[in-house]
Amino acid sequence: MKSISKSLFILLLLSLIIISQSTEAQNYNAIKANTKYYFIDSTSKDIIALRIDSIRTVGADTIYYGFRQMKQTDYGCYTIKGGFWIGDEVTEKPDGMFSFIVYPFSPPDSANTFRILSLRALNQPWKFYNYHTVNQYIEAKVTEISILTFIGISDSVKVITLTRKDASGQVVADPVNDQKILLSRNYGLIRLPKFDVFPDYNLFYDIAGKTNPETGITNLTTLGIYDFQPGDELHSVWHDQGSPVPFTIMDGSTIMRVLERITSVTGDSITYRMEVCQSSRYQFSQTEYIYYHTFDTVYQTYSSLGTPILETEPLEPVTAFNDWTTFSFMGFPTDPAIPLYDLPAKFISNSMMWAQQDDCYTMITFDGCWYSDIYIKGLGGPYHNCIDFGWGPSSNLLKYYKKGDVNWGSPLSCDSLLTVGLKDLTHAHPLTISPNPTNGIITVTVPEGTPSGRLELFDLSGRMIAGYNQKQETERFDISGLPAGIYFCKFRSVNGEVYLGKIIRL
Repeated sequence: MKSISKSLFILLLLSLIIISQSTEAQNYNAIKANTKYYFIDSTSKDIIALRIDSIRTVGADTIYYGFRQMKQTDYGCYTIKGGFWIGDEVTEKPDGMFSFIVYPFSPPDSANTFRILSLRALNQPWKFYNYHTVNQYIEAKVTEISILTFIGISDSVKVITLTRKDASGQVVADPVNDQKILLSRNYGLIRLPKFDVFPDYNLFYDIAGKTNPETGITNLTTLGIYDFQPGDELHSVWHDQGSPVPFTIMDGSTIMRVLERITSVTGDSITYRMEVCQSSRYQFSQTEYIYYHTFDTVYQTYSSLGTPILETEPLEPVTAFNDWTTFSFMGFPTDPAIPLYDLPAKFISNSMMWAQQDDCYTMITFDGCWYSDIYIKGLGGPYHNCIDFGWGPSSNLLKYYKKGDVNWGSPLSCDSLLTVGLKDLTHAHPLTISPNPTNGIITVTVPEGTPSGRLELFDLSGRMIAGYNQKQETERFDISGLPAGIYFCKFRSVNGEVYLGKIIRL
């Protein structure tokens, strides 16, 4: 009876060892489909996503497909159906071999295939990649297995070293030599080449974050961009020098302070009660300008449903209307005018892609600011800093922020903003307008002795929306046909005197 029990115990122990070894080997899978991963290039600071959208089984093989991405083709167009950066498809064999297959845009070359043998033991080499034009290959070999720490996680990692060799097995000089691929037992690939441009471009990306659970850097979406708490402050300045007519320059400063944060029941939107102090200047010419001041409490809602492009992964296209699409990048601001290098951001082009025919998209630039809209984690946006020779400089930049105990930059003063330009406005001959606000009928008075002239009304965008001849010092005008809003007035007399004012149409 004792010998039988002993035999059963040994059999059970062997079974557990076999199961444990099998499970451990399986855990070195290169691809983990139930989690999104984010990788960063240490040089450019670009961030790309690894998200498996679908899985197909063919016999004993498992095939993984990532999301389609915006990609420039070899014939000068962009496609919104570009293959995933780790491959158009990834095939997993039962023996632990993963093939990353990148199909070419044009037919002359066969597909690039990169192989990772996830179950290989220490010092066991294999052919990772075969070159098409020369009889050479890149050898991969597990050179180390150790515990490494990445994005705050510690795990057993296989270090796979790459070496270029010729047909006889001799080392060929190449930048790829001694580059490392890292394969984590529980998290898959944590360092790898960007397969859709490799080996022509020797780009390697390191893990920066993941979901499920969220760790490190993940996709920057609307609610992450506009993530404020009571007491937070954002101070910004903007400038826009556009078409010479009717305005030459529009600029201003804004102080925003968060008073209250209200999260929706569903969690897909956040409403903030904010105190906003603002001063804006609208300049007609070198000597003609109007200042507009506000100090008010407002409510602002941000929703994950409001701006679809902010919800997508980097390089994932968003199609609008019928033939228009656009896409975003992720990284860190490097413009000296936006020196927030330690906070991730999303970059969205002011241009859109227009489909000429089939899947050929070309870039159309409207305002000359290339990738100028920058949304920064926890600091809102969009910010930009653009110089365009056709229209003039345009910028919207943070000058100061306060988030919790963190302060950055030089704060603006609300008291100063509310008094900006008052002296200049007085010297600019103000118009007398009553009643103001008005429901439609206004009386406009210019100083005694002023000759007749022309009264023009402009909306906040600088567009002239109405004009009247004023023949007397005091005249009545009917503006009831204009929509409710704020309008700026300019009266120019026949001898060139200029008088400025502002009307609030109820």
